[in-house]
Amino acid sequence: MTMVSAVDRLRAAAPGIFARSTHPASGIDSWLLRMPPSVSSQTLYFGKPSCDDGLRFLWFAWFTPWAGSAKAGRMLGVVDLERGTVTRLPDHQFSDGGAAVDPATGDLVWANNRDLWRRGPDPEAVPRHLGCLPFEMTHRRLLQRLVTQPSISADGSRLLLDSRIGTRCFIGALDLADGGYEPWFCSPFHFNHGQFSPTDPELVLLAREDEVDMTSGASEPYEHRMFFYRRSGSFGPVGPPGRKAGHEVWGADGRGVWFVDFRQGVMRFDIASGAAELVWRGTGWHTHASACERYVVADHRIGENKGGPAWLLRFLNRDTGRSIEFARMTPPVEDELHRHPHPRFCARDQAVTYTTLVEGRTSVAIVPTADLIAATA
Repeated sequence: MTMVSAVDRLRAAAPGIFARSTHPASGIDSWLLRMPPSVSSQTLYFGKPSCDDGLRFLWFAWFTPWAGSAKAGRMLGVVDLERGTVTRLPDHQFSDGGAAVDPATGDLVWANNRDLWRRGPDPEAVPRHLGCLPFEMTHRRLLQRLVTQPSISADGSRLLLDSRIGTRCFIGALDLADGGYEPWFCSPFHFNHGQFSPTDPELVLLAREDEVDMTSGASEPYEHRMFFYRRSGSFGPVGPPGRKAGHEVWGADGRGVWFVDFRQGVMRFDIASGAAELVWRGTGWHTHASACERYVVADHRIGENKGGPAWLLRFLNRDTGRSIEFARMTPPVEDELHRHPHPRFCARDQAVTYTTLVEGRTSVAIVPTADLIAATA
């Protein structure tokens, strides 16, 4: 049987599903998902992939001009690149970063404002309820967030919940076999972006956020960003102190964490040594590394004005030390729909997905990694 590469599948499907967009300076081609005139699309949050390993199924968020906010105003959809179909699911709403693809199967796990669900990519697939918080935890309380981004343990047994109820955070896990909730700890401090290690089923990365008074809007700044928690109960800060770090994501081998130092650039924290290395100076707001860590993508804010920041997207080839700009997201957009580029390697690093802006609408975009490597050789 002939194996179809992710890039071959993308290019075969492109004429009917995607529109070509060529960056004028670099000549790099990206493929933008076609949508009806009143519909915008976005990639899922970059902490988890938007597609399966073979780039057959590409999941996306979509919304209309009257959507409201990322907390509840966007729906889910899926592209089948083999069949050449785009399916929008108007009854599948989700919360902000609360959707992630299982790269082995193309299944989607997502959260709304109270429940977790899973379904396959077939348009006729029936969603399966995974679970929710116990009734006594949420009854007559304000559940602000069930989970930031769905993260499943390396052994596939648990799904991490970094829930926020009222002004407190409840960290625990959902047993995927029976839907039972396992509480770990409760904190008056705001933790989010919880992510299981990709290799250690007992280890979790958490991020600290400012404490915000929900009535006055006043905020109390945190003093350390990254923390490790072990299911055995150990908990403590890791990485550099202060407020300059953010947008963390695990390296594929579980040996390090990639993040952005907003004053210096793209960093990698090595767990064994405890050292943070500056990998890419002066670049980055969100960043992601390939599994081999020889290639890095990042988006970068390039100015503030009334509409918010404009963005550029860059690729770094660490073998040669060369980088290239492959897209820009202009004019600037900053609103409650979280329309940031969020670049990420996908399909076993054969492609990069990101969100861009065309004629006032955001669009899912894909660029083959091989084209970026060739341009920086």
